[in-house]
Amino acid sequence: MISIKNLTKVKDSRKIIDNLSVNFPSRKITFITGKSGSGKTTLLNMISKIEKPDSGAIDYTIDSQIVNIDNKMIENNIDIMFQNINLLEDHSGIDNLKLALQGRNLYIPEAEIIEKAQLVNLDKETLKRPVKNLSGGEKQRIALLRAILRGSTFLLCDEPTGNLDEENAHDLLKLISTLAKDKTVLIVSHDLSLAKEFGDYIYYLQENKLIKNSSKLSSNTLRTSEKPTISRANLNFKLRNLFKFSFVSLKSKWAQFLLVLLFMITCVLSVGLSINISNINKITVSKNLKKTNWDLYYARKKDKTALYPNEIEELYKTNDFKHIAKTYLPGDALGNLTIQYESNKIDFFGSELQGIDNSNFMKDRLLNDTKIDLSDPFSIIISKKFVEKLKINNPIGKKISLTFNDFFDSPKHEFTIKGINPSNAIDEPDKMFINREVLKQIYDSEKVRTRYFLTFYSNEFVGNFEFGELILENNVKLIDGSLTKLPNEILISSALNNEIKNSWKQSEILLEHYFGKYKVKVAGIFESNEKLIATSQDNYNFFNVAPVYNVVIYSDNQNFVSDHKSLTNTLELQRKVGEVFSSIIEQNLNNLSLIKNLSIAIFVFSIFALLVIFKILSDNKRKDLGIFKILNYKFKDIMVYFCVPFLTLIFVSLILTVALFYPMENLILSGLKGFEDLQTTFKDSLINYLFVWGLISIVSFSIYSIFLTRIFLIKNYDLFKSN
Repeated sequence: MISIKNLTKVKDSRKIIDNLSVNFPSRKITFITGKSGSGKTTLLNMISKIEKPDSGAIDYTIDSQIVNIDNKMIENNIDIMFQNINLLEDHSGIDNLKLALQGRNLYIPEAEIIEKAQLVNLDKETLKRPVKNLSGGEKQRIALLRAILRGSTFLLCDEPTGNLDEENAHDLLKLISTLAKDKTVLIVSHDLSLAKEFGDYIYYLQENKLIKNSSKLSSNTLRTSEKPTISRANLNFKLRNLFKFSFVSLKSKWAQFLLVLLFMITCVLSVGLSINISNINKITVSKNLKKTNWDLYYARKKDKTALYPNEIEELYKTNDFKHIAKTYLPGDALGNLTIQYESNKIDFFGSELQGIDNSNFMKDRLLNDTKIDLSDPFSIIISKKFVEKLKINNPIGKKISLTFNDFFDSPKHEFTIKGINPSNAIDEPDKMFINREVLKQIYDSEKVRTRYFLTFYSNEFVGNFEFGELILENNVKLIDGSLTKLPNEILISSALNNEIKNSWKQSEILLEHYFGKYKVKVAGIFESNEKLIATSQDNYNFFNVAPVYNVVIYSDNQNFVSDHKSLTNTLELQRKVGEVFSSIIEQNLNNLSLIKNLSIAIFVFSIFALLVIFKILSDNKRKDLGIFKILNYKFKDIMVYFCVPFLTLIFVSLILTVALFYPMENLILSGLKGFEDLQTTFKDSLINYLFVWGLISIVSFSIYSIFLTRIFLIKNYDLFKSN
């Protein structure tokens, strides 16, 4: 029974229901009739909890237990049939029934559902079709079957025949009267003839009052149908419903979801591209190492002094290289040179001459030809520029001379041309190459190092001293400290120690000659009235050969510097790529800026488009979400059902992002000058794009969830009112 006491409802300052009290008996069919706008639907909405009364009470009798309207038992014991039916239009009839059962955590085998459908004149084929393709009568019979299967105590029908013709209306009421024996049925209708034929009680709502019109308690003898096998919904049933709902949702709104996917990917790709352009020098690698020197690192002392053998040995110990080459003399140390062929001469600067060893690696790297024989120390690879300027026909095998104009005692040396520089490297198009050991030999044979300079820097003393030659420590008398043990150690005389006021222990000391600059330490003091420097034979030999200022390392490890941080305590490790990029970035500054700004603009537009589409999508789900609410789905369950299709799109966007970002990025960069031989690294680029994808996915999902939550919070009455 439904017992109503002093029920009042006011809308727009007008009383729709005024202090109404009435009892609707259990397991009977009661019709409520009246004129349009008299409040019939409002009364039914209050009984079904779609609307709240302003005052009064509604009690329900469920299994001999009387409960009020706030009791949670009510939610699982009321089903509603609307005039506009309120089924999920894009989904099949059978799926509507399964979802309705799951709302109450119920499960009925599909075969039994189809069997019960025959009671309402529905066959299997009809149930398998989308609801939107069914007639009004078929839809209402599905709605009736939904209420019967869910086993509600109360069935509330709001104009269930309003959209049906006379024959279908009669058939529907006959089915209700036949199948609803165990239910308390309230039917709002304007059709008095149907009410008289099928109603046990008939009430007329007029001027806010409910007037009992008639009753015929013996007119309807309702038969009982066999109840289906009902059990609790298991996980498999729930997951199948979820996946089917998600698939149909995506299929039915494919255009809108496709736009979401398109704009999400556009957002990710545009922001990812903008970030990568800002960090282009960190994520780019070379498709042509020979041309770009992408794997080349320089190692040199932080104080710009010469490297000692033990320091060079530490580089070899890394075992993280393809090749290591020592640079004995920097280009500026060679000064001005003259190259001569027969009577033709050209002056050039030493930076255009580079040392090369006879290894296959270097010959392939710099000359693109491992067959060139550089075993003859006085071999030279001449550049095309000098071949043309010197007018050398058939240059291979011809003799040319190099004159070191500035620093060498015997400056003229003859070389045999063994090849032409193919200009592989983009930053070294006019280089000439000679055997690196020749530079060392030329240097070692000269006499420019007959003067040495020792400089002391300390708080107590700053001074510079000149010496004619180093002496060996074998014949000196040590008076303090010890003999040298390390390559960077020297001895100084007592006279020199007196001059520097015994500050050598606190001083930074540099030993220099014409080309060499070495950071040294004083190991001890020897007795002498002259200002002298002594060292071991090994150190003497070291100080008198070509100094190594740079070591060139070729390594495929893009993280060579970070992986070998221990080396950076004394050494400065620098990638050649920095120099390459400075030139490329400068050439493409405007284009890169344009791409970056365009990417940001596309991102902003895409975000705005996503907001609009999210609003449209969520509004389109308004009615469906309301149906889930009246089917007793909780908020978290509703969010799962309506968000899984969107999460599916997010997953698809991840796959497409991974598939598209790399070719897109490199296609754009390949159109820029200097980037033809470069490409971004898949791994480093992917990390940036995945970060952007994750961020945009979270933001998009949050926005979509907020739109859905906003709709969920709308009152049920208003949800269905707008549809």
